[in-house]
Amino acid sequence: MFRSIIIAFSMYSRIPMPHISWEDEDMRYMFVFFPFVGAVIAGVEYLCRMAGVKLGLEPVFVAAVMTVIPLIITGGIHLDGYMDTSDALSSYRSREERLRILKDAHIGAFAVVRTIVLMILYFGAVYQILLADEAGGLRVFILSFVLSRVMSGISVMTVKSAGNGGSLEKLGSASDKKTVTALLAVECMVTAAVMIYISPLYGGVAAGASALWYFIYRHICEKTFGGVTGDTSGWFLCITECLCALTTAILSAPLLHP
Repeated sequence: MFRSIIIAFSMYSRIPMPHISWEDEDMRYMFVFFPFVGAVIAGVEYLCRMAGVKLGLEPVFVAAVMTVIPLIITGGIHLDGYMDTSDALSSYRSREERLRILKDAHIGAFAVVRTIVLMILYFGAVYQILLADEAGGLRVFILSFVLSRVMSGISVMTVKSAGNGGSLEKLGSASDKKTVTALLAVECMVTAAVMIYISPLYGGVAAGASALWYFIYRHICEKTFGGVTGDTSGWFLCITECLCALTTAILSAPLLHP
């Protein structure tokens, strides 16, 4: 279990971890601990918000810092997948060609444009959440870092791989899928329940929107790529987090809280 945690953080974060060899046995339950990376991000985000309040910093500056914190902790691995998938989806080519684009180290104009749009929307949503200054909205938002990783892990366990030979295919095949899927399902239910407990409005809408997006994502991957890849998982994760931020920001509008 300890080695699985180390592999999860080594793979999906830039947090220093002890060096160990990656044996198949150690990767059987790695995805169970993938959401722990999101929990660390959530904790850092919350501390950043509290520090901003204590220091009297402007919300726009704190929002900017909170926007880049996930990128710093993860090293941008998921955003890289978002960019590669954006290029592949925008190519309107055959499945084989799209899979080739996913593995291409270069990025195209569509990836740049879509990333700029994503980051602007995300930053604006975080800024609005901070301006609204509602504890429920902020807590639901930061829990999205856990929820997105739980749902991403479930998709890896339950949707077939696109078979492009990437690292995700190896990690998925080495996993004890039945056990990991069951544990991730429990994590998903607990996370969603906590979000709804914190705020039935913010949590319910954010969790519901994420669930709807999850099924849309599965359909897109199966139809377009023949399954999931590491890049599509990053694409899903980035959009899920942005979606949770947007729904929370919109629901925090003063007109909805007379």
